[in-house]
Amino acid sequence: MVSEFQFVAVLVAIVFGLSLTHLLSSTARAFFSAPEFRYGATRMAWTGFILLILLLNWWVTFSWREIEVWSFDLFLVFITWAGSHYALVIALYPFNGMGTDIDVSNWTPRPLLITFILVAFLDYAQTAVRGELFSSPFYIPFTLHYIILAGIAAYLQSERVYRIAAWYFLVSFFSWALIVRRFLA
Repeated sequence: MVSEFQFVAVLVAIVFGLSLTHLLSSTARAFFSAPEFRYGATRMAWTGFILLILLLNWWVTFSWREIEVWSFDLFLVFITWAGSHYALVIALYPFNGMGTDIDVSNWTPRPLLITFILVAFLDYAQTAVRGELFSSPFYIPFTLHYIILAGIAAYLQSERVYRIAAWYFLVSFFSWALIVRRFLA
């Protein structure tokens, strides 16, 4: 017999799997075949950051297994949170028109930053639903500082700010994922 979590987790796994597939295939296509690859190193930093977000949050998905009784509102929070990650990847590598080709020439990080802010707030929601919003004194301020920095970068719309933000987010999130969460959370 399949548990409720296992039933729901299949759909979430598909969403995260599609997100990873789009991220990896788009990265490869952009990197190897696009001479007009705009924001090259900056976009690769954003790609690394979002890859870490996807992997860490897919890992966090497993913590939902402890919920024994599911309701439709829990399901909506869970699937909306997962779907927002797909939106994040599409904001990084948007489709070109109605086709499946990605748009590498006209991309700017602003939609990505706005989508990231949405993802961060949905992360607060899914963490709260699991009852772990206040379990770590570092989670809320750390995520909030990302929200603020993303908002500032989206507002300023400067290539230099986009580049600094991308590399800062990548390095600090990598540190968060491997050091802070393990030893301080």
